[in-house]
Order: sequence, then structure tokens, then C-alpha cells
Amino acid sequence: EIPFSVAWQLLEDKFNSHNWNENLGFYCHGNTNADPRPLYDYWQLGWVSGGINTIPNLLQGNDLSRARAQRTLDFMFTKTPAKSGFWYGSSNGNDFYGDAFSEPHPHHLSMVRKQADGLAYGMKQLLLMREQKTPVPPAWEASARGLVDAFIRHWKKFGQLGQFIDVETGDILVGGSTAGAHAVAGLVRAANYFRDPKYLKAAGEIARHFLKNDLQSGVTTGGPGEAMAAPDSESAFALAE
Repeated sequence: EIPFSVAWQLLEDKFNSHNWNENLGFYCHGNTNADPRPLYDYWQLGWVSGGINTIPNLLQGNDLSRARAQRTLDFMFTKTPAKSGFWYGSSNGNDFYGDAFSEPHPHHLSMVRKQADGLAYGMKQLLLMREQKTPVPPAWEASARGLVDAFIRHWKKFGQLGQFIDVETGDILVGGSTAGAHAVAGLVRAANYFRDPKYLKAAGEIARHFLKNDLQSGVTTGGPGEAMAAPDSESAFALAE
């Protein structure tokens, strides 16, 4: 049996040697030593890496890993917001897209699930930094509020979170699904961080919507980006969170 401390050291070393890109200033989704690389391997918001793989580094990384985690978060909070308040789902570090695999999706198409992950994990780390007494840049807080407000405007306008949106306008391109379930956790964390009761109110409304329209039917859908409306486990565990 491998001790957790040894397993963690292997992971930390792997991320610093194979995922960190000094020129771009963030932990990439894919192997930075590979050439050529698909667009998918650079920045992916939430879902598979971006703004998630920073959490263990903030919790127990060495000084280098903590510093790189904060640089990655700075990229997410300050570089990825679109004019709608939502965050771009993918980037090569210089150009920003709705979402992408080998090339950008048309129509600024972005997964609501990735937006929800960005909110939930972003707020989790702001709360963690507050607990660690690590100063949080005001620009990060403003960006987080922008994403929270975008979700609330979206909910009030459409009465749902949908599955895919136009990240530039916030309009729903593909509706239905449980894709945005993780946004409920993000809104609750935002309510705790900003001490704003309207965020908690919105979280309750959206949670009841998912309970009535999805969970009580016995089928949740829309978590994975390549699965479209198929039933899946990812939207279910987002509801559990």
C-alpha cells in the first residue's frame, strides 16, 4: 500500500513537471511537454482541470505549488470573464473561446456545467484562502460576483440554467438538463463568502427546480460535455454536492 503522502508527492511533482506552463502562467489540462497539442490541452474551465487542480496545491502544496496555484487562479478570475459575466470555457492562454476540443465550438458555445464548476470551485477556494488568512485580490472577488450575478440574471430570465449557452450573451443555446446543478453549491458558497442573502435565495429556487424537474423523475442529464442529453452520473454527483 502506498502512503497518501507519497501518492501526493507523485501528483505534485507530475503537475509541476508536466502540466505547468511558465509562459502562460497556469496549470494546463494536458502535458505541456507534448508537441503539437490540441486546443483542448491548454485551458479548460472546471470539468476536467481548470480551477480544480489548484485546490490540493492550496491545501497542502509546497511554496512553489501554492504560488503556481494562485497564478492559475489569477488567470481564471482576471482573464477568462466574458462581457456576459460568464467565463470563457477554453483558451490557449492568449485567445478565449466558449468551449473547444480540437478547435473552438461555433456560436460561442459553452457548457453550463463548466460555468457551474468554475463558480463552485472558485468560491470554495476563496473561502479556503480566507480561512488560511491569505489575502484575496479585489479583482478576484469582483470576477466571482460577476459570475454569480450572471447565473442569477440567467435564472430569472429563462427559469432554467440550460445545458449550453452563448458565453458572450448568456443566452441559452441548448436548454433543459441538469448540467448546471453544481451552480447551487457555488451560490451557497457565494452567499457565505459575500454574506449576501439573495445568493442563498437564488440557490434555493434553483435547487427546488432541479429537485422537481430532474431528481424526482429519476433521471439527471447533461454533465459531460460530449454526452449531450444522455443520463449521466456527473450531474447526479453535482446535485449531491
